[in-house]
Amino acid sequence: MHIAHRLSTYLLGRARSAVVTGLSPMLMLWGCSARTALEDVSAVDCVNPTPLLQEDGAPSGFVECADGFVHRTQAVACSTPVASGNCDAALDPENSECAADSDCTARAYGSCGPSSSVTNQGCECHYGCAVDADCGEGSICACAGIVEARARCVSANCADDSGCGDGLCGLYRYREPCGEWRAALACNSSTTECRVDADCQEEPRECSESFVGGLEACKISDGEWACGNKSCGPCG
Repeated sequence: MHIAHRLSTYLLGRARSAVVTGLSPMLMLWGCSARTALEDVSAVDCVNPTPLLQEDGAPSGFVECADGFVHRTQAVACSTPVASGNCDAALDPENSECAADSDCTARAYGSCGPSSSVTNQGCECHYGCAVDADCGEGSICACAGIVEARARCVSANCADDSGCGDGLCGLYRYREPCGEWRAALACNSSTTECRVDADCQEEPRECSESFVGGLEACKISDGEWACGNKSCGPCG
Protein backbone atom coordinates (compact mmCIF):
# COMPACT_ATOMS: atom_id res chain seq x y z
CA MET A 1 0.00 0.00 0.00
CA HIS A 2 2.81 2.40 0.89
CA ILE A 3 4.60 1.81 -2.44
CA ALA A 4 1.37 2.46 -4.34
CA HIS A 5 0.91 5.69 -2.39
CA ARG A 6 4.46 6.79 -3.23
CA LEU A 7 3.96 5.91 -6.89
CA SER A 8 0.84 8.07 -7.17
CA THR A 9 2.57 10.92 -5.35
CA TYR A 10 5.60 10.65 -7.61
CA LEU A 11 3.52 10.61 -10.81
CA LEU A 12 1.46 13.58 -9.64
CA GLY A 13 4.69 15.47 -8.97
CA ARG A 14 5.91 14.66 -12.49
CA ALA A 15 2.66 16.00 -13.93
CA ARG A 16 2.89 19.21 -11.93
CA SER A 17 6.51 19.68 -13.06
CA ALA A 18 5.43 19.30 -16.65
CA VAL A 19 2.83 22.04 -16.25
CA VAL A 20 5.44 24.38 -14.79
CA THR A 21 7.90 23.70 -17.61
CA GLY A 22 5.23 24.01 -20.31
CA LEU A 23 5.40 20.36 -21.42
CA SER A 24 2.45 18.05 -21.79
CA PRO A 25 1.86 16.14 -18.52
CA MET A 26 0.88 13.02 -20.47
CA LEU A 27 4.08 13.12 -22.48
CA MET A 28 6.09 13.46 -19.30
CA LEU A 29 4.30 10.54 -17.65
CA TRP A 30 4.44 8.26 -20.66
CA GLY A 31 8.10 9.12 -21.13
CA CYS A 32 9.11 6.89 -18.23
CA SER A 33 8.12 3.26 -18.02
CA ALA A 34 6.04 1.88 -15.18
CA ARG A 35 9.05 -0.20 -14.17
CA THR A 36 11.24 2.90 -13.82
CA ALA A 37 8.57 4.74 -11.84
CA LEU A 38 8.10 1.83 -9.47
CA GLU A 39 11.85 1.59 -8.96
CA ASP A 40 12.03 5.33 -8.26
CA VAL A 41 9.53 5.16 -5.41
CA SER A 42 10.64 1.83 -3.98
CA ALA A 43 10.91 1.81 -0.20
CA VAL A 44 14.64 1.15 -0.52
CA ASP A 45 15.39 3.85 -3.10
CA CYS A 46 16.00 7.55 -2.78
CA VAL A 47 14.64 9.68 -5.62
CA ASN A 48 16.67 12.81 -6.42
CA PRO A 49 18.96 12.60 -3.37
CA THR A 50 20.15 16.00 -2.15
CA PRO A 51 23.25 16.06 0.08
CA LEU A 52 22.71 17.74 3.44
CA LEU A 53 25.66 19.93 4.36
CA GLN A 54 27.32 20.88 7.60
CA GLU A 55 27.05 24.52 8.62
CA ASP A 56 30.36 25.30 6.90
CA GLY A 57 29.23 23.67 3.64
CA ALA A 58 31.16 20.41 4.04
CA PRO A 59 29.42 17.07 3.34
CA SER A 60 27.61 15.65 6.36
CA GLY A 61 27.15 12.05 5.21
CA PHE A 62 23.36 12.54 5.15
CA VAL A 63 21.13 12.98 2.09
CA GLU A 64 17.48 13.95 1.72
CA CYS A 65 15.22 12.20 -0.79
CA ALA A 66 12.50 13.92 -2.83
CA ASP A 67 9.81 12.64 -0.44
CA GLY A 68 11.58 14.17 2.56
CA PHE A 69 13.11 10.95 3.87
CA VAL A 70 16.64 11.49 5.24
CA HIS A 71 19.26 8.75 5.49
CA ARG A 72 22.96 8.43 6.28
CA THR A 73 25.14 7.17 3.46
CA GLN A 74 28.46 7.34 5.31
CA ALA A 75 30.14 8.59 8.46
CA VAL A 76 32.19 11.78 8.15
CA ALA A 77 34.23 13.91 10.55
CA CYS A 78 32.51 17.06 11.77
CA SER A 79 34.18 20.35 10.89
CA THR A 80 32.91 22.04 14.06
CA PRO A 81 32.66 19.56 16.93
CA VAL A 82 32.20 22.22 19.62
CA ALA A 83 29.24 24.59 19.73
CA SER A 84 30.12 28.25 20.15
CA GLY A 85 29.53 29.26 23.76
CA ASN A 86 27.38 32.36 23.97
CA CYS A 87 25.17 32.48 27.03
CA ASP A 88 24.66 35.00 29.82
CA ALA A 89 23.96 33.02 32.99
CA ALA A 90 23.24 36.26 34.83
CA LEU A 91 19.89 36.49 33.03
CA ASP A 92 18.59 33.41 34.86
CA PRO A 93 21.16 32.22 37.40
CA GLU A 94 18.76 29.86 39.21
CA ASN A 95 18.20 27.80 36.05
CA SER A 96 21.80 27.87 34.78
CA GLU A 97 24.21 24.98 35.17
CA CYS A 98 27.16 26.86 33.69
CA ALA A 99 28.49 30.36 33.18
CA ALA A 100 31.39 29.61 30.81
CA ASP A 101 32.67 26.84 28.55
CA SER A 102 35.24 25.94 31.21
CA ASP A 103 32.35 24.75 33.43
CA CYS A 104 31.43 21.99 30.97
CA THR A 105 34.01 19.24 31.42
CA ALA A 106 31.92 16.09 31.97
CA ARG A 107 32.67 14.96 28.40
CA ALA A 108 34.70 16.09 25.43
CA TYR A 109 33.75 19.13 23.31
CA GLY A 110 31.80 20.86 26.04
CA SER A 111 30.42 24.39 25.74
CA CYS A 112 28.03 26.58 27.72
CA GLY A 113 25.00 27.66 25.71
CA PRO A 114 21.34 28.64 26.03
CA SER A 115 18.91 26.02 27.29
CA SER A 116 17.33 23.91 24.57
CA SER A 117 13.88 24.58 26.06
CA VAL A 118 12.16 27.85 25.24
CA THR A 119 10.60 27.79 28.71
CA ASN A 120 14.04 27.96 30.36
CA GLN A 121 16.11 31.14 29.97
CA GLY A 122 19.16 29.72 31.72
CA CYS A 123 22.43 28.27 30.39
CA GLU A 124 23.29 24.59 30.08
CA CYS A 125 26.25 22.47 29.03
CA HIS A 126 26.20 21.14 25.48
CA TYR A 127 28.53 18.32 24.49
CA GLY A 128 29.48 17.91 20.85
CA CYS A 129 31.42 15.33 18.87
CA ALA A 130 33.78 15.04 15.92
CA VAL A 131 33.34 11.37 14.94
CA ASP A 132 31.09 8.48 15.92
CA ALA A 133 33.73 7.16 18.33
CA ASP A 134 33.16 10.25 20.48
CA CYS A 135 29.65 8.99 21.22
CA GLY A 136 28.66 6.05 23.36
CA GLU A 137 27.70 2.62 22.07
CA GLY A 138 24.45 2.76 20.12
CA SER A 139 24.96 6.38 19.05
CA ILE A 140 26.46 8.27 16.13
CA CYS A 141 27.75 11.82 15.72
CA ALA A 142 25.45 14.11 13.72
CA CYS A 143 27.37 17.19 12.60
CA ALA A 144 26.19 20.75 13.12
CA GLY A 145 23.26 21.58 10.87
CA ILE A 146 21.80 18.07 10.68
CA VAL A 147 19.68 17.74 13.81
CA GLU A 148 20.31 21.21 15.18
CA ALA A 149 22.88 23.98 14.92
CA ARG A 150 25.55 22.04 16.82
CA ALA A 151 27.23 18.67 16.55
CA ARG A 152 25.61 16.13 18.86
CA CYS A 153 25.35 12.42 19.53
CA VAL A 154 22.18 10.72 18.31
CA SER A 155 20.78 7.34 19.32
CA ALA A 156 21.21 4.90 16.42
CA ASN A 157 20.42 1.30 15.55
CA CYS A 158 22.55 1.68 12.41
CA ALA A 159 25.61 3.79 11.56
CA ASP A 160 24.94 4.17 7.82
CA ASP A 161 23.21 2.44 4.89
CA SER A 162 25.79 -0.35 4.79
CA GLY A 163 24.38 -1.71 8.03
CA CYS A 164 20.84 -2.06 6.70
CA GLY A 165 21.15 -4.71 4.00
CA ASP A 166 18.69 -3.75 1.24
CA GLY A 167 17.31 -0.89 3.33
CA LEU A 168 18.47 2.59 4.30
CA CYS A 169 19.68 3.99 7.61
CA GLY A 170 16.97 6.61 8.10
CA LEU A 171 17.08 9.66 10.37
CA TYR A 172 14.06 10.79 12.37
CA ARG A 173 14.38 14.36 13.63
CA TYR A 174 11.73 16.55 15.16
CA ARG A 175 11.75 19.67 17.31
CA GLU A 176 9.18 19.55 20.10
CA PRO A 177 6.92 22.59 20.63
CA CYS A 178 9.01 23.67 23.65
CA GLY A 179 12.24 23.52 21.66
CA GLU A 180 13.80 20.17 22.56
CA TRP A 181 15.02 18.06 19.65
CA ARG A 182 14.13 14.39 19.22
CA ALA A 183 16.39 12.40 16.89
CA ALA A 184 17.29 8.79 16.18
CA LEU A 185 18.45 6.51 13.37
CA ALA A 186 17.13 3.08 12.41
CA CYS A 187 16.98 0.90 9.31
CA ASN A 188 14.04 1.52 6.99
CA SER A 189 13.12 -1.11 4.39
CA SER A 190 10.29 -2.43 2.23
CA THR A 191 8.90 -4.26 5.27
CA THR A 192 8.90 -1.18 7.51
CA GLU A 193 5.49 0.21 8.49
CA CYS A 194 6.22 3.69 7.16
CA ARG A 195 8.85 5.95 5.67
CA VAL A 196 7.40 9.49 5.83
CA ASP A 197 4.48 11.11 7.65
CA ALA A 198 2.22 10.85 4.60
CA ASP A 199 2.30 7.04 4.95
CA CYS A 200 0.46 7.39 8.26
CA GLN A 201 -2.16 9.97 7.31
CA GLU A 202 -5.35 9.72 5.27
CA GLU A 203 -4.93 13.37 4.34
CA PRO A 204 -1.27 14.45 4.60
CA ARG A 205 -0.74 17.47 6.83
CA GLU A 206 2.06 19.09 8.79
CA CYS A 207 2.39 21.05 12.00
CA SER A 208 1.66 24.72 11.40
CA GLU A 209 0.45 27.83 13.16
CA SER A 210 -3.09 26.93 12.14
CA PHE A 211 -2.86 23.38 13.49
CA VAL A 212 -1.97 22.38 17.05
CA GLY A 213 -2.45 19.16 18.95
CA GLY A 214 -1.47 15.61 18.02
CA LEU A 215 -0.42 14.62 14.52
CA GLU A 216 -0.02 11.14 13.05
CA ALA A 217 3.59 10.80 11.96
CA CYS A 218 6.21 8.27 10.89
CA LYS A 219 8.75 8.14 13.71
CA ILE A 220 11.30 5.87 15.33
CA SER A 221 9.83 4.26 18.42
CA ASP A 222 11.74 1.62 20.41
CA GLY A 223 14.29 1.44 17.61
CA GLU A 224 11.76 0.80 14.83
CA TRP A 225 10.05 2.99 12.22
CA ALA A 226 6.32 3.04 12.92
CA CYS A 227 3.29 5.32 12.76
CA GLY A 228 2.73 7.24 15.97
CA ASN A 229 1.75 10.58 17.41
CA LYS A 230 3.83 13.74 17.63
CA SER A 231 2.83 17.00 19.25
CA CYS A 232 2.28 20.17 17.28
CA GLY A 233 1.94 22.25 20.42
CA PRO A 234 1.25 24.41 22.17
CA CYS A 235 4.36 24.43 24.35
CA GLY A 236 3.70 23.09 27.83
